[in-house]
Amino acid sequence: MFTVQLDTTQDVTSQDQCAVILRYVTEAVHERLVAVVQCHASTGEYFVDLLSEVLDRLKLDKAMCIGNSTDGASNMQAQYRGFSALMASQSPTHVHVWCYAHVLNLVLADTTGSVLESGSLFSLLNDVAVFIKDSYQRVILWDNEAQDKSHRRLSPIGETRWGSKHEAVVFGHFGKPTNSLFLETVLTLAAIEQQANQKPTIRAKARGFKEGSPQIRNRVNSTDLPESI
Repeated sequence: MFTVQLDTTQDVTSQDQCAVILRYVTEAVHERLVAVVQCHASTGEYFVDLLSEVLDRLKLDKAMCIGNSTDGASNMQAQYRGFSALMASQSPTHVHVWCYAHVLNLVLADTTGSVLESGSLFSLLNDVAVFIKDSYQRVILWDNEAQDKSHRRLSPIGETRWGSKHEAVVFGHFGKPTNSLFLETVLTLAAIEQQANQKPTIRAKARGFKEGSPQIRNRVNSTDLPESI
């Protein structure tokens, strides 16, 4: 007997790829990536057929697939035509488990978005990370302004990664204030703003990120930064 986990993501060419993982138990619990398949549709029926083809190729009996774990997308969770419902219709003992990491991510997304100040902060952090990452020239400026040599960078907030908000916080974490990237963030934005060869819109956006947000202003006012900032 075994269970299956599957999910899709886009590769660098923007093609959807579905990863198929089997989970089974001998003397220990095993998880094996058995296939990465390019997807041509996103319906529940399509993923049932895709899984059937993978299991047939591996010479595994589909009747021995007793469970699945997926995210909460409608093509997976729909009551009648979703992947899980169709799998259960083929095997009455088939059990569906909603991926706990995705459930936790939904909880964190709702919690951090329910307070305006929190939602504004994480929106700002994500916008700054994307702004710097979108240009190799801005990344070089970041590396030049970095206060350590570990080459840490700002992390954009992923919609389905529950830990991404934790990684995106630039003020350091409880018990680890040295993890702060706040100084590097403000110095990099100031350097972008002061570059005469940058487009005015880019310089204005850098200034807006640095000064236009109450979170940034308050943090600058309470931090010992060079006068040029």
